[in-house]
Amino acid sequence: MSFSGTIFYLGATGYLGGGLFKRVVATYPKARIVTIVRAESAVSIVKAAGAHEVIQGTHQEVDKIKKAASEADLIVNAADSDDVNLISALLAGAKERFLTTGKRPVFVHTSGTGVVGDKSEGTLNTEFLAKPFDDASEDAVKNIPAEALHRNVDLLIFGADSEGYVDAWIVSPPTVYGASTGFFPRNSIQIPMLLSMAIKTNQAVVVNDGTATWDNVHVEDLAEAYLFIIAKAWSSRGSTISSYAKFYNVASDRHTWKDLVGAIATALNKRGVIPTAEVKSITLAEASTVHPWAFAVANNSLVVPSKLKALGWKPTHLNWKADIDADVERVLKSMGKI
Repeated sequence: MSFSGTIFYLGATGYLGGGLFKRVVATYPKARIVTIVRAESAVSIVKAAGAHEVIQGTHQEVDKIKKAASEADLIVNAADSDDVNLISALLAGAKERFLTTGKRPVFVHTSGTGVVGDKSEGTLNTEFLAKPFDDASEDAVKNIPAEALHRNVDLLIFGADSEGYVDAWIVSPPTVYGASTGFFPRNSIQIPMLLSMAIKTNQAVVVNDGTATWDNVHVEDLAEAYLFIIAKAWSSRGSTISSYAKFYNVASDRHTWKDLVGAIATALNKRGVIPTAEVKSITLAEASTVHPWAFAVANNSLVVPSKLKALGWKPTHLNWKADIDADVERVLKSMGKI
């Protein structure tokens, strides 16, 4: 795909965003890439890696966000799934761009498969397993409950797309693991959460029998998935595609919470961080006193990435267990525990 316009990229210093940023720079050498970073020390690093303009600021500085979005042909949000003010500023900038040029900017946003998570408390939902959430069904995407995780932001984006001033695409990743090729050592969300819960209770814990199941993907395979979706989004600009047809699941494998927690427990015990590798079963109520988001590592979220596979995406990291030990090592170092 040839691209010579302006890309406003968010998340260049992040876990997913860093590795993806490098891929975007390499894939679109003629693009003018603008990004925003919080730390002054990161400005020169990101600029040296190929950014044409690096804005120093935070996502709370919505005037900066809106201005950069208003000057972009393509917006890539690899930074935050749930910041309503950030997304509102990006959409306001995109609308200004449309009103000024008459052209809809393309917006690729990161959501997450937690949006289809059920209310199970640690146990496998066999009906969900038999019929996982398939993004090939527009009705399935449309009918996700408004109160679901991430959904409030997703609905803002669907609404903006329907209004016609932005061409919005949503990427929905599951549990993400593995080492990123980004600029700084960063961590995912769920694995550090489980690790911190184990440290806090001095033993790895799982809700009830731990058979509840999620999909997963390696962070580098996820970055590759974004390239497929970005290319599809840009090549499809100007066409009439339903907002709900532009929602893409990402997944390459599955894990039960019991298996994932067990692998984390083994890695922690091996390093002397907790005294046993045995996993303790607790209730969701008990887990919620350890971490307020415990429900997100206790429910089921099962998806089928039909549209992404149709684009030709083929993940190469297919053994998630092989990466967990290194993930634990990296998280412990970031916590100052080793």
